[in-house]
Amino acid sequence: MYTLDLFLTNREDIVSCAVANSCLNTDHFALMVNCGTCCSASTVRDLTNRRQFQFYDTRQCYLDKLACALHECDWSCVTGVADIDNAYNTFLANVHRLILETIPSHKVTLTQSTPPHITPLVKSLLRRRNKLHGRGSIEAANELSTKIGNLIAEFRATHLQRLNNTDIRRLWATVKPSLGTSRKPLSLCEMYGDVFADLDCINQHFARIATDPNYDPDEITRMRSTISDITPHSEDITCEYEVFKILSTLKKTFPGIDGVPYWVYKNCAIELAPILTHLINKVVNNGTPPSAWLKALVTPVPKKTPPIDFSHLRPISVTPIMSHVTERLIVSKYLLPALPPDKFLISLHISLPGLLLLL
Repeated sequence: MYTLDLFLTNREDIVSCAVANSCLNTDHFALMVNCGTCCSASTVRDLTNRRQFQFYDTRQCYLDKLACALHECDWSCVTGVADIDNAYNTFLANVHRLILETIPSHKVTLTQSTPPHITPLVKSLLRRRNKLHGRGSIEAANELSTKIGNLIAEFRATHLQRLNNTDIRRLWATVKPSLGTSRKPLSLCEMYGDVFADLDCINQHFARIATDPNYDPDEITRMRSTISDITPHSEDITCEYEVFKILSTLKKTFPGIDGVPYWVYKNCAIELAPILTHLINKVVNNGTPPSAWLKALVTPVPKKTPPIDFSHLRPISVTPIMSHVTERLIVSKYLLPALPPDKFLISLHISLPGLLLLL
């Protein structure tokens, strides 16, 4: 008998070895060295550089299936709930459940060295193309290659059109990833130093500057009760047609903390308009938004380079899409009519905080 599988080491105290059946068609066994034990720093770094992404197959046939499921869904579990948080959470649970039942999802792994134009969708299509090549379906693989090329060209065109030939730093930052000569930093700490290592402190800083110390919830409750006494039969702020118009014209944007993608609202606007109109009117009439609308996914971006402390960071906040829809309705119904005529045209191109300053 021959011993074909050996692992030799002079450090038995830090090395463990196990033998298992190989996944390959071979007479050899598989040797697993240090599996299940502490990994080296380089191994940990390699693992942290790999990120898994999940994306949905949003072809029209699956979107139609989702729209049909939303149309047939019984929303009485939402309309019959008095508490706005419970109603909104029930709505989200039903939407997420129907997405999982009707829209296929795919997972791909991207590393730190993956070029920016290789998006999760492109990576998935590359895998499918390679499988078609392996099966001998050359014509189908070539069609998929053309689609992949168009996606890459569209991505590059979108990113390159934002560049200016006077900004040399941004030009090189765009070119170097394509050459494979740059490594993208993983965190603010890696980019700008240990002062930005504690993300909780950064989050608390943003929460502090975004919080009004004079805000009194009890005063808002008293104002609400006073308004209810004056106008006991409050009118709804919007109707289903207005909500449908906003949903059907949504542009591509990131979902907030509730995780509902924009394409769900956009492609299922007719089916979702009735229940969302109910929720929006309930929020405005009660004067209390769902707690999910008060939370945001924040990305800190430096105001100046390099930043020295937290005050040099600007928060890019992503809030739930439905909070944006409700905000647009409130602006059009209440804030714009209250503006003087000379400030109306200016207000069309500014944000909600800017409108409040004009008032």
